[in-house]
Amino acid sequence: MPEFPTALVTGAGRGVGHDIADELLSDGYTVVLHSRTPQQSRDAAHALISRGADPARIQPVAADFTRLDEVIHLARRVADEHPVLTLLVNAAVSDATTDGVTADGNEIELQVNYLAPALLTRALEVPLRRAAGPRVVTLSTTPHPRGQDLEWDDIHRHRRYTTIAASNIALTMLATALAKAGAELDADATVVPMFGARRRCGATASRDWRSTTGHVR
Repeated sequence: MPEFPTALVTGAGRGVGHDIADELLSDGYTVVLHSRTPQQSRDAAHALISRGADPARIQPVAADFTRLDEVIHLARRVADEHPVLTLLVNAAVSDATTDGVTADGNEIELQVNYLAPALLTRALEVPLRRAAGPRVVTLSTTPHPRGQDLEWDDIHRHRRYTTIAASNIALTMLATALAKAGAELDADATVVPMFGARRRCGATASRDWRSTTGHVR
């Protein structure tokens, strides 16, 4: 077993993901710090170290979630280097300002906000299973009811621009499935609205993800 529990935080280069990583380091975790590019990950690590974090407990990693092959590579690297993973925080979200399709053929926001974290979570099942009481926390960008119903014949939402909301419904569905599967593994899966945390700054922001109830069981 590792001396410190290990957490992977995606989207930790800035914003709420960065704040959560900061708090987890303060709580004694080893944090695998994900950003989209290697430079962003290194910069985020340097920022945490400059505030007193132990560099030995920070591992910067990179993966562009608009490329699913990079998501798979990230999962394999984390699983190889951290056989026991206590916590996965899916905090990476798309900052795309225009419509577009990834090289994998998916709408950008649908892939980054849902398909990538879903794939990553499934790919990390083995190291999560090895932990005592593993937890998966997924941040959503909007309250999922605004997405209404998923249109399965138009999952990429070409007919109207509501892909963000649709991806958040899908995240809630994923968390529900994970929670049901995790009941036998002493695992916990939670979806937390990011909008509440973003109204605060610093360490207070990340407190929201810990204190939010509504675990999907």
